[in-house]
Amino acid sequence: MVDNIEIMEADDVDVHTLDKLVSVRVSIVRGGERVKGMAKHRAQDECGKLRGRSNPNPLLDLSEYYFEFEDGGSDHYIADIIAESIFSQVDEEGREHLLVDEVVGHRKTDAALTRDN
Repeated sequence: MVDNIEIMEADDVDVHTLDKLVSVRVSIVRGGERVKGMAKHRAQDECGKLRGRSNPNPLLDLSEYYFEFEDGGSDHYIADIIAESIFSQVDEEGREHLLVDEVVGHRKTDAALTRDN
């Protein structure tokens, strides 16, 4: 303890809790098309060691993540690919822009405006 502040041992810290990309939802290119998914956790090798090398610069970060897609599929992605997907989907103020593929079930009533009025 230092000045009544408890300092945790490094072995007691869950690296997944502190990781900035765990639980990030993003559209990522898979098989030539964009699909939505989430980075679930850092990928580990057979010995439990984290795969890849971290870097404070997200475009140079080579940490590997286990990624699950909304359709139930999964794959491993490197942090720089995930970061690139995030940056490509937001503007310089951090706003996300989504495109509409189609409108389903649209209806209108007689009260709807027309081009004439």
